[in-house]
Amino acid sequence: MINCNKYKRFQFMRINKNLISIILSLSLINYLLLPRLIARQADAQNSVLLSDNFDDGDSDGWEEHTFNGDWFVNNGEYWGTASPSGTISKNSYTVRGDTSWKNYSYSVKVRSEEKDDADKIIFFYFNKDRAAYEVNLRSQYDSSHGNDIVLFKSPNLDSTAGSILSQKNIDNYPKTDYTIKVEARNIGEDVQIKIYVDSKLLIEYTDKKTENNTPIYNGAVGLLVWTQTPHTTAFDDVLVKSLDTPPTPHVEKVILAPGMGASWNTEAILNCKLNGYQGNWTMAPFAEDIYNPLISSLQDNGFQVIPFYYD
Repeated sequence: MINCNKYKRFQFMRINKNLISIILSLSLINYLLLPRLIARQADAQNSVLLSDNFDDGDSDGWEEHTFNGDWFVNNGEYWGTASPSGTISKNSYTVRGDTSWKNYSYSVKVRSEEKDDADKIIFFYFNKDRAAYEVNLRSQYDSSHGNDIVLFKSPNLDSTAGSILSQKNIDNYPKTDYTIKVEARNIGEDVQIKIYVDSKLLIEYTDKKTENNTPIYNGAVGLLVWTQTPHTTAFDDVLVKSLDTPPTPHVEKVILAPGMGASWNTEAILNCKLNGYQGNWTMAPFAEDIYNPLISSLQDNGFQVIPFYYD
């Protein structure tokens, strides 16, 4: 049998030892989490692939594919114009970057310059076959259409053919600046796409590899004007940054043994039983306020915590 008086005399000593154990446990948390925090800081410093604000007055480096329109720099902005005539079946666009690029974010400030303009279009993952994903922020047109953002997949950007992948309603207006941002990541055989307008996430879409569909896996970036109506679109502050590919999920296990006195079995402790007691050992009630946040912190950072309670 346990000497209960002796047990009680040592409670103060056990509490002090428990505090030492807590300090050691906090050190363990820092040891486990610090590499992850450093990795997250590194992720935030993704490398810049392209940056152009056109303040130098030229569009050097851009490959212009002009059709019934023009591309030029005007007051520190890159303008695309469309002057259609007859039957229109081609796009007018400009491209920059490398067709091998993948896993990147791409942001552009856009503005439709005329009051009747609707389309403000950028594209990404423009590959060697001239396929690409397009993003079109459309103001209202024909009284009832538009005021939306559309993700479009084009098999060849030289034509206007393609299919809408996703669409989201959003009020937007001519002669107003908006910043469109795209994040594209290759996840296995699929492509994950996120689209933001002025930092608000509007579209999350995954282009999945199937028997009848192949995603576009890489490509340059660009700007486009719709050639079926006369209009002018202004573009500025082009920025492309690399994104790290998410790692394969891996759950690390941590066995956490609370300090001396932090394990609890009501019958064993209150009745001073060394054996023959009922129930399992659990966290001591007075230790929960300290250890539970510690366990939650580990779990929130991807660890599987296995508490080990002992007598």
